[in-house]
Amino acid sequence: MMTQGPGQPPHDPSGQWPEPNSAPASQKNPTPVRWGVRTLILLSIAALAILLSILQGRYTLLSLALLLFGFGGALYCSVRGLTTPR
Repeated sequence: MMTQGPGQPPHDPSGQWPEPNSAPASQKNPTPVRWGVRTLILLSIAALAILLSILQGRYTLLSLALLLFGFGGALYCSVRGLTTPR
């Protein structure tokens, strides 16, 4: 059995050397982050908070927290989605 010297690429058992700049198969096509879908989910959480407060007739700490979380998260996802290169 041959040992690898320093600076030599790992030997593939099939007898083929890997391409110099090849990434593993799991990293070649990463799933893109869908910022628009996340924004819609967070806006629906904010809408649920508004409906909750209307049904109760007043704002509670929970509905206010959900409202701030939904709008804040939607703002973050919108800005992040616009600034992410495609």
